[in-house]
Amino acid sequence: MSPAPNSTDVCDINNNDKIDKAHLENRCGVNIERIKSTLAKTSNLFGWLVRQQTVLGTTVISLPNLYTVENGRFVRSSNQYPREVIYLPSEEIYLTVYVRFNDGGTEYMGEATGQVLSDEQSVLDELIQSLIVNARSLQNKPYSLPSSSQQYKTDILLADPKILTSTKPQLLDLVSEFNSTILKTTNNKESVDVSNIELFIKKHHNALDTSTGINVEFDSTRADAELCFIARLSDGRVAEATARPHARRIQDLRPQELVQTYSDYARKSARAAGPPKYKGPVIVSEEALANMLSLDTSPLLFHAGTRNVFDKMSRYEQGKLVTDDAEIKGERITIISDPHIPFGSNSHVFSTIDGSPSRPVTVVQDSNYAELIGTRRYYEYLGLLDKGIKVSGPLGNTYIPQGKKSSNELLGSDKIVVVKMFSDWSVNPINGDFACEIRLGETRENGVVTPFKGGLLIGNYFKMLADITLASERFQFDNYFGPAGARFGMLEIAG
Repeated sequence: MSPAPNSTDVCDINNNDKIDKAHLENRCGVNIERIKSTLAKTSNLFGWLVRQQTVLGTTVISLPNLYTVENGRFVRSSNQYPREVIYLPSEEIYLTVYVRFNDGGTEYMGEATGQVLSDEQSVLDELIQSLIVNARSLQNKPYSLPSSSQQYKTDILLADPKILTSTKPQLLDLVSEFNSTILKTTNNKESVDVSNIELFIKKHHNALDTSTGINVEFDSTRADAELCFIARLSDGRVAEATARPHARRIQDLRPQELVQTYSDYARKSARAAGPPKYKGPVIVSEEALANMLSLDTSPLLFHAGTRNVFDKMSRYEQGKLVTDDAEIKGERITIISDPHIPFGSNSHVFSTIDGSPSRPVTVVQDSNYAELIGTRRYYEYLGLLDKGIKVSGPLGNTYIPQGKKSSNELLGSDKIVVVKMFSDWSVNPINGDFACEIRLGETRENGVVTPFKGGLLIGNYFKMLADITLASERFQFDNYFGPAGARFGMLEIAG
């Protein structure tokens, strides 16, 4: 059977798509009040936490063209059925139980988390009892739970009004506008096509309830995309570059910039030579720098984590240089976890682990370790709560103040390598060593720019921060808000 020309509704809901908590609750058949009531009546519990998220998801897959190979060359043809639309409501409910118990004269505390798949009483009772058993197997030092006196910042801008209040036709109009901008902009780019445009739009309603009286609710939205740009040069060379941006608003996906950046990446990849053998100053720019400096992929998060500090696995010492005692030759860097940036993809109201309120945390101040990030439990173990220090809450967006030199000034006049994309960025969280494959880079010498792909960028994360110069231009990529580039004094590229 042929698909419908425009869309396929896998799971449909009424046209009033504004989030209706009661409607989704009934649809999924889970009664949240029954869950809380059952927990409240359960004996042997020190406390509990229930986290609920209802989602109205819309996936739009657009394949404007079909590609085949004839006589060794790609042939493009128009797709008769260019779009598929999938609507899918869902709900996830997780509960955490806390149990205090005495074993051999010593008091312990354990916790366990599980997903609620049914509110049928027998199923619910069985889940809670299994979690209690699991919690009692953990002999942790007792700790307190968040109280209802905590202040939650619920006015963080997390929801795109255009997405949140739109009906299905209005939402598809927004998607069509995005797609049209992508296609029109790509048509103006020489030798580049876009093979697919996939948008994943979600409206969330989030709720947190605890045995200590905390009740927090808020709406949020999410817009994720995947676009593949294919460059075909006149001599037959072909390469692709895939963009996977994340945002809370469709407009923050910035379609024109996506085309400009990734069509350029695709063309350069098609012309790219093999990697150079090089040791010296390296500039890491835009997407690659965001991958490198974002806290969620950084070893700084490991060493500034409260649990690792408590377990004595960390090199953290407040006020100590993060550069592994290497002498500072470049600029001093400040790195902040900020969960309150308006529409930031990693902005949050509370921690999904223990319900603690979110707050900005300065992880690194002027190249020195500053604050810690972690759960309430380890803040208490480390005595931070007794000092009046508030729990960090969840990891937020990475915010880094920019430098004073422009990107052009960072280049200088000598030979230098610029890294634009990694195939995969990863670093040893304990010692900071890394050897990451370069997806796209370029050498610059005497005014000649030569793109290359492959090879490994090799260095040590902590030592590289001792000789860093940050660009003055701002750049935002997913949860990274920082300089558009950085020059590192000494890194190595191995072919």
